[in-house]
Amino acid sequence: MILGNLYPLLLGILHPMLTTLDGGDLDAVRAELRALRESVRRSLADVRRIIYDLRPMALDDLGLVPVVKRLVEEYNEKYPFYIEFRVHGREERLKPMIEVALFRMIQEALNNVVKHAEATLVQLVLEFLPLKVRLRIKDNGKGFDLEALKDRPTFGLMGIRERVKLLRGEIDIQTRPGAGTDLRIEVPIYDQGTGTAKGPEDKTERDDG
Repeated sequence: MILGNLYPLLLGILHPMLTTLDGGDLDAVRAELRALRESVRRSLADVRRIIYDLRPMALDDLGLVPVVKRLVEEYNEKYPFYIEFRVHGREERLKPMIEVALFRMIQEALNNVVKHAEATLVQLVLEFLPLKVRLRIKDNGKGFDLEALKDRPTFGLMGIRERVKLLRGEIDIQTRPGAGTDLRIEVPIYDQGTGTAKGPEDKTERDDG
Protein backbone atom coordinates (compact mmCIF):
# COMPACT_ATOMS: atom_id res chain seq x y z
CA MET A 1 0.00 0.00 0.00
CA ILE A 2 2.80 2.40 0.91
CA LEU A 3 4.73 1.57 -2.27
CA GLY A 4 1.57 2.07 -4.27
CA ASN A 5 1.21 5.55 -2.83
CA LEU A 6 4.87 6.37 -3.49
CA TYR A 7 4.86 5.40 -7.18
CA PRO A 8 2.74 8.31 -8.48
CA LEU A 9 4.59 10.66 -6.13
CA LEU A 10 8.01 9.70 -7.53
CA LEU A 11 6.68 9.76 -11.10
CA GLY A 12 5.44 13.30 -10.54
CA ILE A 13 8.86 14.31 -9.22
CA LEU A 14 10.89 12.76 -12.04
CA HIS A 15 8.75 13.66 -15.04
CA PRO A 16 9.54 17.43 -15.10
CA MET A 17 13.28 16.73 -14.79
CA LEU A 18 13.27 14.21 -17.63
CA THR A 19 11.36 16.66 -19.81
CA THR A 20 13.94 19.36 -19.04
CA LEU A 21 16.83 17.01 -19.92
CA ASP A 22 15.29 16.43 -23.33
CA GLY A 23 15.35 20.20 -23.87
CA GLY A 24 19.09 20.45 -23.08
CA ASP A 25 18.79 23.34 -20.58
CA LEU A 26 21.52 22.61 -17.98
CA ASP A 27 20.57 25.45 -15.62
CA ALA A 28 17.02 24.22 -15.58
CA VAL A 29 18.28 20.68 -14.94
CA ARG A 30 20.26 21.90 -11.91
CA ALA A 31 17.17 23.64 -10.59
CA GLU A 32 15.13 20.50 -11.12
CA LEU A 33 17.77 18.44 -9.27
CA ARG A 34 17.64 20.81 -6.31
CA ALA A 35 13.87 20.56 -6.29
CA LEU A 36 14.16 16.76 -6.59
CA ARG A 37 16.47 16.59 -3.57
CA GLU A 38 14.03 18.61 -1.47
CA SER A 39 11.06 16.54 -2.68
CA VAL A 40 12.87 13.30 -1.82
CA ARG A 41 13.69 14.65 1.62
CA ARG A 42 10.03 15.47 2.23
CA SER A 43 8.92 12.13 0.80
CA LEU A 44 11.25 10.19 3.10
CA ALA A 45 9.89 12.13 6.05
CA ASP A 46 6.36 11.21 4.93
CA VAL A 47 7.31 7.54 4.64
CA ARG A 48 8.81 7.55 8.13
CA ARG A 49 5.65 9.18 9.46
CA ILE A 50 3.42 6.62 7.69
CA ILE A 51 5.44 3.70 9.09
CA TYR A 52 5.45 5.25 12.56
CA ASP A 53 1.70 5.80 12.39
CA LEU A 54 1.15 2.15 11.50
CA ARG A 55 3.09 1.00 14.57
CA PRO A 56 5.63 2.93 16.68
CA MET A 57 8.59 0.56 16.39
CA ALA A 58 10.11 1.77 19.65
CA LEU A 59 7.15 0.27 21.51
CA ASP A 60 8.40 -3.24 20.75
CA ASP A 61 11.85 -2.53 22.16
CA LEU A 62 11.26 0.03 24.89
CA GLY A 63 7.67 -0.38 26.05
CA LEU A 64 4.89 2.12 26.60
CA VAL A 65 6.32 4.40 29.28
CA PRO A 66 9.64 5.28 27.59
CA VAL A 67 7.88 5.93 24.28
CA VAL A 68 5.30 8.18 25.95
CA LYS A 69 8.14 10.05 27.70
CA ARG A 70 9.75 10.63 24.33
CA LEU A 71 6.43 11.83 22.88
CA VAL A 72 5.95 14.23 25.80
CA GLU A 73 9.44 15.65 25.30
CA GLU A 74 8.70 16.26 21.63
CA TYR A 75 5.42 18.03 22.41
CA ASN A 76 7.00 20.13 25.15
CA GLU A 77 9.64 21.33 22.70
CA LYS A 78 7.23 21.95 19.84
CA TYR A 79 4.05 23.41 21.35
CA PRO A 80 3.29 26.35 23.70
CA PHE A 81 1.99 24.28 26.59
CA TYR A 82 3.68 22.06 29.16
CA ILE A 83 2.86 18.38 29.66
CA GLU A 84 3.45 17.01 33.13
CA PHE A 85 3.84 13.23 32.84
CA ARG A 86 3.63 10.95 35.87
CA VAL A 87 3.59 7.16 36.24
CA HIS A 88 1.97 5.53 39.26
CA GLY A 89 2.21 1.90 40.32
CA ARG A 90 4.63 -0.77 39.17
CA GLU A 91 5.45 -0.27 35.52
CA GLU A 92 5.14 -3.41 33.42
CA ARG A 93 5.02 -4.49 29.81
CA LEU A 94 1.54 -5.04 28.43
CA LYS A 95 0.25 -6.99 25.48
CA PRO A 96 1.37 -5.30 22.24
CA MET A 97 -2.19 -4.47 21.19
CA ILE A 98 -2.88 -2.75 24.51
CA GLU A 99 0.37 -0.75 24.40
CA VAL A 100 -0.31 0.44 20.86
CA ALA A 101 -3.91 1.38 21.67
CA LEU A 102 -2.94 3.31 24.82
CA PHE A 103 -0.20 5.12 22.94
CA ARG A 104 -2.59 6.06 20.13
CA MET A 105 -5.17 7.36 22.62
CA ILE A 106 -2.53 9.49 24.33
CA GLN A 107 -1.34 10.76 20.97
CA GLU A 108 -4.86 11.59 19.80
CA ALA A 109 -5.78 13.31 23.06
CA LEU A 110 -2.65 15.46 22.90
CA ASN A 111 -3.37 16.30 19.27
CA ASN A 112 -6.82 17.47 20.36
CA VAL A 113 -5.14 19.74 22.92
CA VAL A 114 -2.94 21.15 20.16
CA LYS A 115 -5.86 21.76 17.80
CA HIS A 116 -8.59 22.94 20.14
CA ALA A 117 -7.77 23.44 23.81
CA GLU A 118 -5.60 26.59 23.92
CA ALA A 119 -4.16 25.14 27.12
CA THR A 120 -0.97 26.04 28.97
CA LEU A 121 -0.76 22.90 31.14
CA VAL A 122 -1.58 19.24 30.52
CA GLN A 123 -1.42 16.59 33.23
CA LEU A 124 -0.82 13.11 31.85
CA VAL A 125 -1.00 10.25 34.35
CA LEU A 126 -0.50 6.57 33.60
CA GLU A 127 -1.35 4.29 36.51
CA PHE A 128 -0.57 0.57 36.62
CA LEU A 129 -2.92 -1.40 38.86
CA PRO A 130 -3.07 -5.17 39.46
CA LEU A 131 -5.95 -5.75 37.03
CA LYS A 132 -6.08 -2.63 34.87
CA VAL A 133 -4.35 0.47 33.62
CA ARG A 134 -5.72 3.94 34.22
CA LEU A 135 -4.98 6.81 31.89
CA ARG A 136 -5.84 10.41 32.73
CA ILE A 137 -5.23 13.44 30.51
CA LYS A 138 -6.37 16.74 31.99
CA ASP A 139 -5.80 20.19 30.51
CA ASN A 140 -6.55 23.73 31.65
CA GLY A 141 -7.78 24.84 28.23
CA LYS A 142 -11.06 26.31 27.08
CA GLY A 143 -13.06 23.08 27.27
CA PHE A 144 -16.11 22.42 25.12
CA ASP A 145 -19.78 21.48 25.17
CA LEU A 146 -19.76 17.68 25.19
CA GLU A 147 -23.51 17.43 24.56
CA ALA A 148 -23.21 19.54 21.42
CA LEU A 149 -20.61 17.14 20.03
CA LYS A 150 -23.02 14.22 20.17
CA ASP A 151 -24.66 15.56 17.03
CA ARG A 152 -21.32 16.16 15.28
CA PRO A 153 -18.71 13.83 16.81
CA THR A 154 -15.06 14.56 16.08
CA PHE A 155 -12.79 11.92 14.59
CA GLY A 156 -10.37 12.32 17.51
CA LEU A 157 -12.88 11.43 20.20
CA MET A 158 -14.48 8.79 18.00
CA GLY A 159 -11.12 7.08 17.57
CA ILE A 160 -10.43 7.13 21.30
CA ARG A 161 -13.88 5.73 22.12
CA GLU A 162 -13.49 2.95 19.55
CA ARG A 163 -10.12 1.90 20.97
CA VAL A 164 -11.52 1.86 24.50
CA LYS A 165 -14.45 -0.28 23.32
CA LEU A 166 -12.10 -2.68 21.54
CA LEU A 167 -10.11 -3.14 24.75
CA ARG A 168 -13.32 -3.60 26.78
CA GLY A 169 -12.44 -0.57 28.83
CA GLU A 170 -14.26 2.46 30.18
CA ILE A 171 -14.02 6.13 29.28
CA ASP A 172 -15.22 9.26 31.06
CA ILE A 173 -14.92 12.82 29.75
CA GLN A 174 -15.55 15.79 32.01
CA THR A 175 -15.56 19.17 30.30
CA ARG A 176 -17.49 22.39 29.84
CA PRO A 177 -16.73 25.69 28.12
CA GLY A 178 -14.09 27.63 30.03
CA ALA A 179 -13.25 24.77 32.42
CA GLY A 180 -10.74 22.59 30.55
CA THR A 181 -11.09 18.89 29.78
CA ASP A 182 -10.53 15.84 31.97
CA LEU A 183 -10.28 12.54 30.06
CA ARG A 184 -10.18 9.32 32.10
CA ILE A 185 -9.75 5.85 30.65
CA GLU A 186 -9.54 2.43 32.31
CA VAL A 187 -8.40 -0.67 30.42
CA PRO A 188 -8.38 -4.20 31.89
CA ILE A 189 -5.09 -6.07 31.53
CA TYR A 190 -5.50 -9.32 33.53
CA ASP A 191 -8.21 -11.85 34.22
CA GLN A 192 -8.91 -11.85 37.91
CA GLY A 193 -7.80 -15.06 39.57
CA THR A 194 -5.92 -16.46 36.57
CA GLY A 195 -3.05 -14.04 36.18
CA THR A 196 -3.37 -14.22 32.42
CA ALA A 197 -3.48 -11.22 30.16
CA LYS A 198 -6.99 -9.93 29.60
CA GLY A 199 -8.41 -8.23 26.54
CA PRO A 200 -8.59 -9.12 22.86
CA GLU A 201 -5.79 -10.99 21.20
CA ASP A 202 -3.71 -9.28 18.52
CA LYS A 203 -6.33 -10.22 15.93
CA THR A 204 -9.96 -9.41 15.24
CA GLU A 205 -12.35 -11.17 17.55
CA ARG A 206 -16.06 -11.84 17.19
CA ASP A 207 -18.25 -9.53 19.27
CA ASP A 208 -20.68 -11.75 21.12
CA GLY A 209 -22.58 -8.72 22.37
